[in-house]
Amino acid sequence: MKILIIGAGQVGSTLAQNLSLEHDVTVVDYDQDQLMLLQSRLDIRTIAGNGADPEVLAAAGANDADIFIAVTSNDECNMLACQIAYCLFKTPAKIARVRGQHFEAYPQLFEPGNLAVDTLINPAQLVTQRLLRQIQHPGTMMVLDFANASIQVASIRATPPCPLIGRKVRELTHDLAGLEARVVALLRDRKMLLVDGDMIIQPHDELYYIAKSKDLNKATHALLQNEQRFRRIMIAGGGNIGTSLASQLENDYNVKVLEQDPEKSERAAEALHQAVVLMGDAADAELLQSENIDEVDLFCSLTNDDEANIMSAILAKRLGAKTTIALVNRQTYAHYLIERSPDIDMAISPQRITGGKILTFLRKGDIVNVYPLPRGFAEVLEIVVHGDEKGSKVVGRALSKIKMPSGCAICAVYREKKMFLPEPDTKLQDGDNVVLFVTDRSDLPAVEKLFQVSPNFL
Repeated sequence: MKILIIGAGQVGSTLAQNLSLEHDVTVVDYDQDQLMLLQSRLDIRTIAGNGADPEVLAAAGANDADIFIAVTSNDECNMLACQIAYCLFKTPAKIARVRGQHFEAYPQLFEPGNLAVDTLINPAQLVTQRLLRQIQHPGTMMVLDFANASIQVASIRATPPCPLIGRKVRELTHDLAGLEARVVALLRDRKMLLVDGDMIIQPHDELYYIAKSKDLNKATHALLQNEQRFRRIMIAGGGNIGTSLASQLENDYNVKVLEQDPEKSERAAEALHQAVVLMGDAADAELLQSENIDEVDLFCSLTNDDEANIMSAILAKRLGAKTTIALVNRQTYAHYLIERSPDIDMAISPQRITGGKILTFLRKGDIVNVYPLPRGFAEVLEIVVHGDEKGSKVVGRALSKIKMPSGCAICAVYREKKMFLPEPDTKLQDGDNVVLFVTDRSDLPAVEKLFQVSPNFL
């Protein structure tokens, strides 16, 4: 598949890295240094220039591109580029990142016959949704939705003195007795592993478990052997994400927003009704102490500045905040600074979240959800099973008989609005939704091929 990406920023670079092993990728951007850096690391083609210039797009191969992805920092450029790709080059699929909240007020812009954007991606909205999931499930590092939020995958970290450390995975089955939940994988030393019963949990392991949504909080409580609840939440940053999150929390939690920019703080105050908006610097220790940071259950640092987010989260934790979340754009910070930090409990990456949403539209087969996991080497997929025993390699076969790559496992099946945890003798049926862990992205083509039906299936 030929994919044309407009924008070589964090999102565009991450997409190029994820897609270049399986597809023919071309990246267009003004920044020649960034393009050279990408080309030195990846097997891709790059073109320097304006992604909304017809001549540049023609040189980049827009004539025969299968998918056009516009993810520059400029919303208008992204939308115009998609329109040009459609009008001049008849590109079949067009995806645009649009961050401006004001465009949501005019959905008719993106109706058929108007702006030629097939899929609209709003990072602020996606990040806000992810943050809400975390807040609804205290103690977790990550919560992912599947089967219309009927099934969830979550992770917890075994940070000393966590009671999980030193225990075998099979012992956790007893902790989860009576719940539709199961531990399925763990991240150890930057490598994702499928679990077996004899694995012993080590300090700093990150455990991934799957559960029916109604059982997730109970499963988290059973594994961590404690119960956490958020009541007081402080948000550093009154921009799109901070204000959007506060507006969805203010009726159920005690929320304070810190914003040092006068215009942003004024806009946040106008948009919020119950939350308290304070104009000030989240890295000001005296301000945090005066606002009783030691009584805050959750501190979310959500500004546009990675370094400011990291430093304010560390400061808040050391001054007494119980849990901290930092919004981090640079993957190197998330991987090397925060991974084992005692002061930052969670890093939220807009690039990973946005990239996962876009990848959903690029995978072969009937894939409903794609979530890249930390380090970028593993993914969790939700796939709809199609076919019959003649036209499918999975339908009617026991899981133990399906030739799945060694680093892949089906960890849940959703059938007729019910979730169940599969056993080796479980047989898949046409119409099942399955949730799969893929610990090595190089196995994804084999997984996609496995779930594709024969061309003769009708």
